[in-house]
Amino acid sequence: EIILSWNFNFSIQNIMKILTCIAIIFIYGCTEKNTKNNIQPPKARKETKVFSEQGKQRNDDYYWLSNPKDTSVIAHLKAENAYVEAMMKHTEATQKKLYDEMVERIEKQYESLPTKQHGYWYYTRYDEKCQYAIYCRKKEVTTAPEQIIMDVNKLAEGHQIYIVRGRAISQDNNWMAFAEDTTGSRRSNTYFKNLQTGATSNEIIPNTSGSYAWSNDHKTIYYVVNDQTVRPYKLMKHILGNDPALDQEIYTEKDSTFTLNIKKKKNNRY
Repeated sequence: EIILSWNFNFSIQNIMKILTCIAIIFIYGCTEKNTKNNIQPPKARKETKVFSEQGKQRNDDYYWLSNPKDTSVIAHLKAENAYVEAMMKHTEATQKKLYDEMVERIEKQYESLPTKQHGYWYYTRYDEKCQYAIYCRKKEVTTAPEQIIMDVNKLAEGHQIYIVRGRAISQDNNWMAFAEDTTGSRRSNTYFKNLQTGATSNEIIPNTSGSYAWSNDHKTIYYVVNDQTVRPYKLMKHILGNDPALDQEIYTEKDSTFTLNIKKKKNNRY
């Protein structure tokens, strides 16, 4: 079953997104003032790339900006950041006030309601002094001892950015696949953790989207990889213990206006 889906988690990262939107509003409001100060926005050069899709041609003048290894892309981004900082300089006090107010409204000690799957109660909690989620479960009853299956705070140590793009647990409760993004590029590495031993296997699958579905044999998993534009587009099949280079392609979405996601039905039949 192929399903399109969206996820949203209210966190510090999302507060920063909100602040970015507020910043844009401020920029428009301050354009006249800063124009007088001769602050000019950087202009990206046009470099046309032609795409042929579905019998039609499409021109993209700014496709070159998609290459993160291009030094001119980095230079342009730095110029954009400098422009924003200059435009927003006089609003820094207001930005801090808004940020502090929104952070203050976040529930510091939070625990989600548990949901039962295959004999375990799964839930997520946040500790007061921790930035990231702690994923937990309890066997059979909610009064059972807690098992931490993933402490994102520990995984994030040593990384400037750490995002879990997706997780999926096998029906026998023994394996968890998870997508680790340490660059913010949405090109995640997929890892497999043995929930009985706590060890993570040596199998690593790069450039995945974080969309998974385990087969009922508990050792086969279906996952989605990205194309060059970071569009989830190809469904692959992996068997635990096998070399990921030998994984089988199941389906490829060739229409660039669509993305691919895989999800298991609640009855686990499909």
